[in-house]
Amino acid sequence: MTNNKLTSAILKVLLLLITSLSMLLNINKSHKLANIADVSLASIESLAKPENGGQSWLQPRTVGCKLELGGGWFTASVRRDCEFCAVPHSCTTVECGGSF
Repeated sequence: MTNNKLTSAILKVLLLLITSLSMLLNINKSHKLANIADVSLASIESLAKPENGGQSWLQPRTVGCKLELGGGWFTASVRRDCEFCAVPHSCTTVECGGSF
């Protein structure tokens, strides 16, 4: 082989190695980011769990709903949902038509 062909072949191999290494590093980086996202989500979920005697990080929210009475009859009613909040509250979910 001539010197130019040898140099060209070496450059192609180096370019292939650099590209492969770059791809591997990006895969590793995205895997680490996915792990960080999972840990962050677990941290947020742990905040919503009660730790202080019945208090939780969920606050009640009243939502309108349709209560089925049977036989094709229904009426408007409300239900209580619990949603995440920045301060502790006490919240129990209540189905449509239940008393709270």
